[in-house]
Amino acid sequence: MASTPSDEIPWQRIINSRGEISTRSDGNADKEQYRRLKEEGVVFDTRGRVDLAAFQWTGPDGAWWSEHQLEPPL
Repeated sequence: MASTPSDEIPWQRIINSRGEISTRSDGNADKEQYRRLKEEGVVFDTRGRVDLAAFQWTGPDGAWWSEHQLEPPL
C-alpha cells in the first residue's frame, strides 16, 4: 500500500498477488478487512482466497486518466 500513488484507494481493497489478505505482524489475517470485503460482495473460496480473474482491478478507465491529465502506461 505504501507504494500506491494515491490515497484514493480504500485500504481494505489491497490484497496480495495470491488473492489473499496479507497477514499482520501477529501472523493473523485482518478480520476487519475480510468483513469489509465480504460486505462489498467480494467472494472468498474455502482457502480464504479471492478469484483475481473475477475481482482484480485492471486500472482506471480513460476518463480517469484524462481527468488527472495523465497518460496511461503502455
